[in-house]
Amino acid sequence: MPFFPQLTTGAAAQYPLERTRVFRTIASECSGGHQAKLASPGGAFTEWNWQLTGLSQAEAAALESLFTLSEGRLKTFGFLDPASNLLRYSEGLSQSVWLRDPLIQVATGFTGPEGGPGGHRITNAGGVTASISQDIAAPGGYQYCFSVWMKSAQGSGLTLVRSAGAASASETWTGSIAWRHCVLSGQLTGTTVPVRFSLRLDPGAVIDVWGLQVEAQVAPSPYKKTTASSGLYPDAAFAQDTLVVSADGINDFSAHVRIVSLTGV
Repeated sequence: MPFFPQLTTGAAAQYPLERTRVFRTIASECSGGHQAKLASPGGAFTEWNWQLTGLSQAEAAALESLFTLSEGRLKTFGFLDPASNLLRYSEGLSQSVWLRDPLIQVATGFTGPEGGPGGHRITNAGGVTASISQDIAAPGGYQYCFSVWMKSAQGSGLTLVRSAGAASASETWTGSIAWRHCVLSGQLTGTTVPVRFSLRLDPGAVIDVWGLQVEAQVAPSPYKKTTASSGLYPDAAFAQDTLVVSADGINDFSAHVRIVSLTGV
């Protein structure tokens, strides 16, 4: 499946970015004037609308290539929402989308760095390094920012890992009684799908975590909680019959882009 291309800056879009979510309600009026209304999930959709400027010739060519491959509105592609968290169940580490090594234990009901809910305590009860991970069905070679808040009264270490195929990158932090914002940013070589994001704990480690987030960009934005859906849209399509790419100067192009999707993951 093709994906909407990232810019060389590691972003997919530029601001201002307009995202619109439309929901449909079906109403039926009886002869007595009474109305019955029911939500119609099949009629909901999300649309993104933005202007790209300062594109290089290579960036403009990648955009035009996807538009040609998609035959305008006809075919779908994968789109990573620039304004969303790409993880599912960011506050539900017991959900099946999270892959846990056998001796990883997860407890809920802990508070986050600002005192609110949604925190977890992760314990590695084994004698070897163990992980809890989530796979995202997106290209491993894109720029990603993986972030989480962590603390550990025991001073346990936490390693963030990003991997796709045989390629991987990681960074380790040592916990304390104060919350730390841990960030792993970068891109791997290749286009392997999926890309895996993991929390790796040393033997016996006990760590509190909050605000797990993955974004297709260089630096983290404010945390956005997710449940069953995420910012990955595998059925996105262009919402325009023509794509006009303007040459504004030498190696300087611009284009107006509209994308629509009927569902999220």
